[in-house]
Amino acid sequence: MKRKDYKTVEEMVKAVEEAMRLLEQKPGLVSTAAQILDKGMRTVYGDLFGNPRVKAGVFPGQREFSEARRDANGLLELGEAWISFIRQILDRRKNAENALDEAFYAMMDRVRCVEEAAIFRQVRSLILSYRPEYLDHLNAFYGKLGYMWGSLDTKANVYEVVENRIRVMAEHWPEMERVYGLLADYRSRKVLYYTLSSWLTCDMADLLAMYENNFEAYWDLDLVSCGADEVFVDLGAFTGDSVQSYIDTYGVWKRIYAYEMMEDNFRQLEDNLRQYENIIAIPKAVAQKPGIMYVDDTISFNDARRLADSGGKTVEVTTLDEDICEKITMVKLDIEGAERDALIGAKRHIVEEKPKLLISVYHNNEDIWKIPEMLMEMREDYRFYLRSNGRQYGPVDMVLFAV
Repeated sequence: MKRKDYKTVEEMVKAVEEAMRLLEQKPGLVSTAAQILDKGMRTVYGDLFGNPRVKAGVFPGQREFSEARRDANGLLELGEAWISFIRQILDRRKNAENALDEAFYAMMDRVRCVEEAAIFRQVRSLILSYRPEYLDHLNAFYGKLGYMWGSLDTKANVYEVVENRIRVMAEHWPEMERVYGLLADYRSRKVLYYTLSSWLTCDMADLLAMYENNFEAYWDLDLVSCGADEVFVDLGAFTGDSVQSYIDTYGVWKRIYAYEMMEDNFRQLEDNLRQYENIIAIPKAVAQKPGIMYVDDTISFNDARRLADSGGKTVEVTTLDEDICEKITMVKLDIEGAERDALIGAKRHIVEEKPKLLISVYHNNEDIWKIPEMLMEMREDYRFYLRSNGRQYGPVDMVLFAV
């Protein structure tokens, strides 16, 4: 990743500045100044945002320019404001601490300034440039998991996942910038950057660039230390694989609670962990309030079952605040998009005890920024990290560490 050269942009801004100075002295040059400003806007937008078509409401819009280009005073006011607008963007990028921060700011500038339809056309064109065998894998991946983010079928001209993600980025770039600023290390910011970049490219290179090579999922020894007093809660324990991985990594605990709502998975979990002491297996789902819910019967594979308000099979639902009285020191959440609900139902534990939180944030297009902001409202002293252990054709197995 390299720093961008802004020579062309700076030259165009200087040309517009000179045109505005001349216009101030000679109001009769309004047509010439308008042409220079028009060229500057198109050139600079193309260079800074990757597309000259800025969206309505981004300053300055084409309507304001059309109205001002015949009036010297109006054009002067618009030109000076445009120069200030571009200078702010340039200053932030050039003053970025490193090339990654600069690239992240450039991506945010693009999604906040360029028309969504124009971004979509660029992304679709990029996807269709990939090799046919890669597109087959991409279509199959979203054919299986698109219920989380939106469907993709390039052969049928279906790009719902792309449209959804562009819309989310365009509407929520301020929140994404805030989360980027909250992340406590370079590796985390790299994961966020390449995750969002993959939303706009569907390129495996973006996913591999953020892949975690050193640690197992959840058990980053640079971030998570555990001892003999650990009270670990596994939400979405599946067949006990994460608990076993915890045991293999740390080897000590006071008590482990393993929640799994699917009967077949729960039986395997009990069998797999039977040899260990002080592990409590609980055949319930966890959400923000206790009650009865249903298993979403539109999903056929057992490792991705999620709760629904209706369905064929009922599930008993509890909350951590109601179900566990003792102090909790760590919670791992991988519950197919219900993570926010479970955190709300554990608010007392979070506020009073500040357990380590290891949260899957890839099950929809919003958790990656909504969950950190929600936790900051509960406690302001969490430090946030992102790691990714996914090697599929989309951003999966991404974990937010709040410690």
